Amino acid sequence: MKFLIATLCLGLCAMAHSADGAPKIEGNWTVTGGSDDDKKIPAGELDKLMMVVVFKGGGYTVSIRGKEAEKGTYKIDAKAGTTAIDMIASDGKGKPRIGIVKLAADRLTLALVTGSKGRPKTFDPATEL
Repeated sequence: MKFLIATLCLGLCAMAHSADGAPKIEGNWTVTGGSDDDKKIPAGELDKLMMVVVFKGGGYTVSIRGKEAEKGTYKIDAKAGTTAIDMIASDGKGKPRIGIVKLAADRLTLALVTGSKGRPKTFDPATEL
């Protein structure tokens, strides 16, 4: 199971919540921290990638060093207490990513799994493995 935690900081975003309690994450987000399979991604590596995620109108784009690396669609559901997010790449090659999302001030945090049977319940990979 791949477990990814990403911390994204506000570039330009409408920070609010919709009527159903789901965070409105539309905007440009710069990846400032993360871990992959419980291993922290060094800040220097993230700086070199210059990774930006843009959420807009139900779609997302991931750019690395200014070049589009992935795009797809996303859906947010806040009905279950935690806010669930599903992301599906539009190229059809990758597996869907399911996870949870939280928005606090100018910080968006995602916990995602790829190819897993279960959505993460926390933002701590140690409790999910």
